[in-house]
Amino acid sequence: LERATQNDPRNPGVHLRIAGAYFKLEKWFQADDSYNAALKLDPDNARAYLGLAVTYLRQNRPEEAVDAALAAIDRQYFMPAAHFYLGQALRRMKQWQHATQAFQVAIQQAPGMRRAHLALAKLYENRLGQPDHAAEHRRFAEENIVEDKG
Repeated sequence: LERATQNDPRNPGVHLRIAGAYFKLEKWFQADDSYNAALKLDPDNARAYLGLAVTYLRQNRPEEAVDAALAAIDRQYFMPAAHFYLGQALRRMKQWQHATQAFQVAIQQAPGMRRAHLALAKLYENRLGQPDHAAEHRRFAEENIVEDKG
């Protein structure tokens, strides 16, 4: 992939693949650099913004993760994973209501998104005092064991 970058340095897709490789290796700063390289070439690349949101979360930078997730959503609203990671970042910032809304949008876009149902169940139970809603989402997550890929 590094050779591909040398051969075609203006291809944002190559930078996204490199970022993905760094991501799998849990090399968050290198992934961050590669996502930003892709964005320099294609400033409207929703996938690159989504990647940044996740790497920022892994680096415990929730405010930046919110900004990156919102940038992804601004460019491609129908992106359940972006709404999910927005919810994760907002949850870390203790913005329970906004996090709940983000997880709900993720579920509206991908009803089988198990991890969003589990996140909502935890919020409803631990932060919002709504055990019935928590049970509903937990039950759905248990009945739908196929995990989303977002």
